[in-house]
Amino acid sequence: MYADYGYGTALARDEHSLSYVFEPAGSNLRILAIDACKYEENDFEKSICRHDGRIKPQTMKFIAQQVADARREGKRIIGMIHHGVVSHWKYQNRVMKGYLVDDWK
Repeated sequence: MYADYGYGTALARDEHSLSYVFEPAGSNLRILAIDACKYEENDFEKSICRHDGRIKPQTMKFIAQQVADARREGKRIIGMIHHGVVSHWKYQNRVMKGYLVDDWK
């Protein structure tokens, strides 16, 4: 699904999630796509579909390595993630907690 949007030409992919990093052609930019979904906790036969997210410790190591690599090579890096990493309004962590990654604070 995302092959045409960087996944197909990824410089690196995380083995523990669907996170990846790519570099648009002719740019000095790296884009880090961070996957925080809890796929392994879904059980469609029992109608369990998790929508909340968390960044696995192994994925955090992948992210840190990609940031270090980009800095060493003089590249700018932008991260993108579906789930919120900061609360957007005062009570989001109470009312819509599932839209923030676990341990977001």
